Amino acid sequence: MKFLEYLPLLIIVAVTLLYILIPKSTKLLYKKIFTIYFLAIAVIFIIGREYIAYKYNGTPVPDSFWDLNTGWTNIITIAYLLPAAIFFLFIYIRTIRFTKEIILKWFIGFSIIPIILGFMVALFIFGFGYGYSP
Repeated sequence: MKFLEYLPLLIIVAVTLLYILIPKSTKLLYKKIFTIYFLAIAVIFIIGREYIAYKYNGTPVPDSFWDLNTGWTNIITIAYLLPAAIFFLFIYIRTIRFTKEIILKWFIGFSIIPIILGFMVALFIFGFGYGYSP
């Protein structure tokens, strides 16, 4: 296992955990559950990907490796990014709902654009970076 190979994954996990742990409005139990869930998904992804790489070690890389690796990455992408997106959307809606000033609601609403771009980058990293690399 190469540390630099999983550095983008660790950055995605760190950003996700920041969005989970920073809001004061989220209950401590939910913070613990989401933290354990996202860390477990990341560890399961690394273990599964390393197992696939070990199983198909050698050259040339067979087509079954590519199919299995891409399928594994797609499963983890759905299991990780979909709950993260739902949680982030929940936090944004809750923040907008409890903000009293109209101008702050607009700024909070427009700040979702960088989050959407970040999700697109994370989706690209998962799908292309891990799904199509040997």
